[in-house]
Amino acid sequence: MKLLVTDADARAALAATRALGRAHLVHVAGPGRTSLAGTSRFAVAHHRAADPLAAPEAFAREIQALCASLGIDLVLPVTDGAMLALGSSRDALRPARLMAAGYEAYARLSDKHALAQLARGAGIETPRGGRVRDPESALALARELGFPVVVKPVVSVLRDDAGRLCKPEVVRIASEPALPEAFARAGAGGEALLQECVEGWGEGLSLFRWQGRTLAAFAHRRLREMPPGGGVSVLAESIAVDAERLACVEALLDGVGYQGVAMAEFKANERRAVLIEINARLWGSLQLAIDAGIDFPSLLVAAFSGARPAPAAAYRSGVRLRSEFGDLDHALALARGRGAPGAPTGLRAALGVLLRPAGPDCRWELLRREDPRPFCRALLRWLARRPL
Repeated sequence: MKLLVTDADARAALAATRALGRAHLVHVAGPGRTSLAGTSRFAVAHHRAADPLAAPEAFAREIQALCASLGIDLVLPVTDGAMLALGSSRDALRPARLMAAGYEAYARLSDKHALAQLARGAGIETPRGGRVRDPESALALARELGFPVVVKPVVSVLRDDAGRLCKPEVVRIASEPALPEAFARAGAGGEALLQECVEGWGEGLSLFRWQGRTLAAFAHRRLREMPPGGGVSVLAESIAVDAERLACVEALLDGVGYQGVAMAEFKANERRAVLIEINARLWGSLQLAIDAGIDFPSLLVAAFSGARPAPAAAYRSGVRLRSEFGDLDHALALARGRGAPGAPTGLRAALGVLLRPAGPDCRWELLRREDPRPFCRALLRWLARRPL
C-alpha cells in the first residue's frame, strides 16, 4: 500500500516509517527540505508541506494534493497539529483514508478539563484542581491547593487570533509571585487549568482499541525526562500492564466512542497514580513499544485498510529506549544546575547520566545499524543548535 506519514521530523514519525516501510511504500511530509523520517531507508521520499501549526489550512491543502498526485491509500497524522488540521476535513482526502479516530472523540479527549470529568466517571483519579479564567481565580485556587501547582492549557493546541495553531506552555509554579506570568503563558484563550503538582514518575498506558476490543496494550515507565523536572521521555522502560488501570481507560475511551491508538499518561508514586492526559494519537516513545514487540502502526494500517487485525502477542518487559540527544540534553541541564525538584544536580549527576550503563536490554532510539542516516541528521541538527 502507499502510505503518507505527516510531521516527518517527529520521533513517532520515524518509528512509524521504520515499522511500516518494511511492508509498504511510505512517503513522508514535513516543512523542511528533508526530515528525520525522510532520511530513513524505509521512506520512499520526503515531500515538503506546510507546518500544521503555523499554517493549518495550507498544510491540509498540500496533504490533499499529495494524496491525489501520489495515489496515497492511507494517511497517518502524527502530531496534534496534523490531527486538528486534517481531522475535521478527512473527506477531502478521499479516496485516501485518515488513520485517526473520529474528530469529535479526539476533541473530547484533548480537552483536559472535560477529560478529568470523564476520567472520574470511569474510576480514574486525576489531579486536584480546576479551570481558571483569570489570574485572581488562579491565585485563589492555588492557595487552596497549596504550592507548588501546575498551570497548563485546557487543550494542548489552540488557534490564535491569526488563525495559526499554537501550543501554550505547561508551567510549574512554586510560589505566588510567578503565578500571573504563568497564567499568561498557559492561559491562551482566556482560561487555563490549574492543578496540584503530583510528585513521582511518569507512566504511559498505550492501547489499540478497535470495534469494542483492545487488540494491543503496552505500558512503560519514564526513567529520565527532558527537561528533568518533567517533559518528554529520554530514557524509558517497558513494564507490565496494570489490568485494573487498563479496564478503566478502556471504559473512558468507550464512553466517547473512541477507536484507534491512544496513550494515557499517568503520574505515579508509591501511594497513587493519577491521569495527566490522553494522547489521542501516536506518542513520542512509540519506538519502545515496537522494540518490545507491539507494532502499533501496522495494527492501524491493518484496521483502516479493511483487514481484520489480530490481537497482538505478549511483549517483553524490561526493554529500554534511550534518546541519544535528549539524554545528552538532560545531562547538560543537570550540569548547569537545572534538575527535578529535590534531585541532585551538578557535574557528578551529569556524568552519572552519561557514564552509567542503561541496562543490557537498552536500545538507542535513532542509531540503528540497518538505518543510520536519521542519527546523522539528528547529530548535525543538535550541533547546529549548540555549536561547540
